[in-house]
Amino acid sequence: MLVGFEIRDGRVRSWCSARKPAAEAAPLLAQTPPQRREFAAQSARLAARLGSADGGGAAPGILSP
Repeated sequence: MLVGFEIRDGRVRSWCSARKPAAEAAPLLAQTPPQRREFAAQSARLAARLGSADGGGAAPGILSP
C-alpha cells in the first residue's frame, strides 16, 4: 500500500492511499524524506490493514479544509 501525504506547516493536511506494485512504488518511496520514513511506513501498514477490512477500497482522507 502506497500512502501519500500533504504536509503544510509541519502538519498532515490530507492523505491518500493506493495499491501499487513494488516496482512502481520504489521511485516514489525513495523521495520520502528520511525523517518521515517511519511515520510513512506505519501509515502504509495501517492503510493496508484498513483496506483489507473494507474490501480493499482506498479512499483519500481530508484532515482539515
